[in-house]
Amino acid sequence: MSLSRHATVAAFALLASVAIPTGCKLIKKPTAGEPCTKPGVYYCTNPTEAVYCNAGTFMALPCGGPKGCSGVSAAAVCDDDLANVGDPCVTSVAGSNYSCSKDLKSELMCQADKFVLDRPCKGPSACQVKSNAIYCDDSVADVGDPCTMGRYSCSSDHVTELGCMGAKFAARMSCRGPSQCGYNATTKNVFCDKTVALVGDPCDTEGFKTCAADGKTLLSCSASKYVSAQACKTDCVPSQTGTAKCQ
Repeated sequence: MSLSRHATVAAFALLASVAIPTGCKLIKKPTAGEPCTKPGVYYCTNPTEAVYCNAGTFMALPCGGPKGCSGVSAAAVCDDDLANVGDPCVTSVAGSNYSCSKDLKSELMCQADKFVLDRPCKGPSACQVKSNAIYCDDSVADVGDPCTMGRYSCSSDHVTELGCMGAKFAARMSCRGPSQCGYNATTKNVFCDKTVALVGDPCDTEGFKTCAADGKTLLSCSASKYVSAQACKTDCVPSQTGTAKCQ
């Protein structure tokens, strides 16, 4: 399921790309490590990099997004919508800055002046930059992947629905029915075919009944796991609503 976050595109005063004479002096472009006195001021150093005045010192900032470092005066921008883990970064006045990894497989977050992994984007749309916003498709994930509370996803093999618990995806319920686990683009929700399960598979509703894969055994959800409830004389009749029964 895709989720968008706003990326930070920094606006800054652009210094000329060549030294400009002022009387008998030349104005020199600042470089990383030099002292500075105007916090929050940016300068382009080349088409894909900038420096930023941070705590009295200029820090180098890559501008790895498609727009690079461009523009003039107050209209100048450093596009960091594409970055690598560990790249220097700065947060917006709102206190956040998100980016896609350059391989488009992850969403990154600026934390303590460095981009860190926020969450993988293993869904078919991966990570995308649209209109200065980051879209991460996390409709496919694996147990243990970082996540945002309230999110649901399908396992990579599509036989388990995952739920975000404690900022990590955990197995929530088995989806071994014919339709397995998938993402409904219309409702923007994950769906799970719960008509088939195995003993020991995860479940989230106490007493929910489904059929075993052999079609001959009725299973019931007990303490978040499916257990064998009854051997059927003929067949187990499946149900998506938890009312499977033996014939």
